Amino acid sequence: MYTCSCGIFGCGGFYIDVLYKKETVIWGTEQATFTKYIFTKDNIVRVAEGLINKLVELHQLLQEHELQAFHDIEAYKEKLAWFLNPVNNQLS
Repeated sequence: MYTCSCGIFGCGGFYIDVLYKKETVIWGTEQATFTKYIFTKDNIVRVAEGLINKLVELHQLLQEHELQAFHDIEAYKEKLAWFLNPVNNQLS
């Protein structure tokens, strides 16, 4: 899930198991100082919405300067909607 700055997954990356629960998401790894990270669903949604809003601002700025944006904002919104729908995730 995490890669080093070169972007190649096998180069300095961590393998992370992701467990979706009803109200939390848990990341587990044996390759880091801390082996378990727990995030609340509300926190993930709040951060994701903030990032999407920043991408919208960036997209508008790029368009103002006639530059091309290489991110798909709608795809991020769809992924967030998928995350919010427990039926799709089959959460335990």
